[in-house]
Amino acid sequence: MHYYNYVTRYPDPLHYDVKQLIASIRNVKKEQIFLGVGSDEAIDMLIRIFCDPGRDNIVITPPTYGMYKVCAKVNDVSVKVSPLTPAFDVDMKATLATIDHNSKLLFLCSPGNPTSKVIPNAVVEEILGVYSTGVVVVDEAYIDFSGTSSACELIDKYPNVVVLQTLSKAFGLAGIRLGMAIGNEAIIQLMNNVKAPYNVNKLTAEVALSALQNLDLYSSNVKTLLSERDYLREQLSTIAPISKIHPSDANFLLFVIPRALEIYKIMADKGIVCRYRYYRQ
Repeated sequence: MHYYNYVTRYPDPLHYDVKQLIASIRNVKKEQIFLGVGSDEAIDMLIRIFCDPGRDNIVITPPTYGMYKVCAKVNDVSVKVSPLTPAFDVDMKATLATIDHNSKLLFLCSPGNPTSKVIPNAVVEEILGVYSTGVVVVDEAYIDFSGTSSACELIDKYPNVVVLQTLSKAFGLAGIRLGMAIGNEAIIQLMNNVKAPYNVNKLTAEVALSALQNLDLYSSNVKTLLSERDYLREQLSTIAPISKIHPSDANFLLFVIPRALEIYKIMADKGIVCRYRYYRQ
């Protein structure tokens, strides 16, 4: 392909060809899909659409993905916190008690980042049965590794649920920065109205089309990653400083190292930079 000739025209602003493939995979309608620059664009956009700066809030369930709080801060939206249980489950009573009349978005990460644990659709549905004054956002970046059903199956039943997914993980395409929000047509229309006219470029769309048409490779990669995850668990279990390895519904493992901060500093001194995470239950 001669890319110079290919990129001299603006891209399709809605990319229905990409959406149609996603729709067939996720069993939704193409009109229920928003495409963005990673899931992060969708997170920021949902906060901008549904929250009034300086007045409204979002609810998160830590430990969880950090961008919810970052995007809220950028948009002058406060954050209310309802921690997960020690087993990394949603504390239903505490979460519903945390929500107030200014809580416009509840973010649930499933499988969790960094917990690697799925939030069952039954739990999401229980929340949706009570919380109708805002939107429940289920972030499913790692859902393809979980072996469980996507919350996409709740979309036609509940108008206030939005599911976030991405091609960055199971499809291995983090570099093209393509994420999606899947939800009620009215919400997706709002997101399309607010987004930049050409937020997803032609080259990204072409790579996405190729990947979405090769599901055999996708399935093979998922199988390989899960096998490697199990192998890594076996190897980690032989390392004495690791005190616990949590069960995983994702393509990564969460484990406990009592000397984590010390090890983090030793690695940093050697020029090996990683994230240090400390969570007090």
